[in-house]
Amino acid sequence: MDAETIVKLALKTGFNEAVAVVRVSKWRMLRIANNEASVFNYWIDEWASVYLTKDRRIYTFHTSNLSEDAIKVKLNEALSVISRLNEDPEYVPVTHQGSVSTWDSYDSSIEDAEEKVIDMVKEAIDASLSEGSVRNAGAFTYGVSESMYSDHTGLNLNWKGTFFNLAIRAFHNDPELSSMDALTGRRLSDIDAKGLGSRVGFMLSLASKLPKTSVEGRFRVIMSPLVAGHLYSIISNSWMNAYNVLRNLSPLGVKDIGNKVASEPLTLIDLSADPSRVGSEPVDFEGNQTSNVTLVKNGVLSSFITNNRTASKLSGKSTGNAAHGWLTPSIRHLHIGPGSLKDDPQSMFNELGNGVFVQNNWYTRFQNIREGIFSTVCRDVVLLIENGEPKYVLKGVRISDRFNTLLNNYMDSTGKPTQVFWWDMHVPSTVPYILVDKVNITKSFESR
Repeated sequence: MDAETIVKLALKTGFNEAVAVVRVSKWRMLRIANNEASVFNYWIDEWASVYLTKDRRIYTFHTSNLSEDAIKVKLNEALSVISRLNEDPEYVPVTHQGSVSTWDSYDSSIEDAEEKVIDMVKEAIDASLSEGSVRNAGAFTYGVSESMYSDHTGLNLNWKGTFFNLAIRAFHNDPELSSMDALTGRRLSDIDAKGLGSRVGFMLSLASKLPKTSVEGRFRVIMSPLVAGHLYSIISNSWMNAYNVLRNLSPLGVKDIGNKVASEPLTLIDLSADPSRVGSEPVDFEGNQTSNVTLVKNGVLSSFITNNRTASKLSGKSTGNAAHGWLTPSIRHLHIGPGSLKDDPQSMFNELGNGVFVQNNWYTRFQNIREGIFSTVCRDVVLLIENGEPKYVLKGVRISDRFNTLLNNYMDSTGKPTQVFWWDMHVPSTVPYILVDKVNITKSFESR
């Protein structure tokens, strides 16, 4: 069932307002195992998110069953519940800020991409092996998403976009060693498979020659694009989110707009409206045009992301960040501005001098989101650098620190941001390697 039909059924059921977003994604995954492209899998995912109001009461639901009977059951359930709800004190009518237009971010090469994808996977594996890896695994995922928006005001829109993602993890004879990288893009040509394979193989080969140790303390740290995108997207979506600002879940407030909140080299932008970025969209769940929102510019807080509900509380206009629903805004694609560092490993190690290089991270957890107290596990290639040279592989270490350290101690970055994404990142990101000073490194329990 399409979005317009869902809205018509909702109004017929008795709701005052109705919005429906329907998305159908057709995607394929080429699995990689033991240095070979092994098997293609194919999926079709479809879902609808629906927003309903009646007498200033709000009800939303999400379903993957788009049959007419299933939607009618959901709507009748919603009608029976909504009358028992309290009026929403933050209710705002569904309105649109000016005219709205859509765009597609579609690469037609997806239509016959299978052979090219197989060739690109082979390029990545061969490049990794040539640098010294022993075994490679991963996946090349690609597909197209078609989206439909409809609401009771008569606004009906549709758009589509392609996505491509290659993730490779390389292994050595030592079962404790691995090296990983991932690239994403709207176009197949965005994926530099050979370059990715060379990077993971080189870093693995480098690590295989080093002894292992574990350290604690504060270090200068170079974070890869995977790590930087992971951590700074969490900061942006938490502290620079109007929903959290209004609920005192962020230490920032309206009074901080225009004030310094980070070191001068740091610029953070949400690229929601850039068609070339994975995750971007022309229109949000409230029918507003999306925009590229500069959150921090040269260390100065520029804006919060908002939707209609939060913008009304801040006496402003929505930034078009009702990205995944109607209650809370969200960024879609984080961009960190380029810096002056060279991006080849030896140049980065020389700039680092004495410190830690972190290739990847996962399992980020929080003690206090308002204070930004977090811990994340460092994984794959983690190196202790001394006098510009890799000396040890670090095992069992975490970054355990605060958001303020990442904001205020940000020093510089490489000059070419990379579009990256893998499953443990919150949103896709276009980010460089970054250098942060005095980051707290701790040992995991097993390493003590």
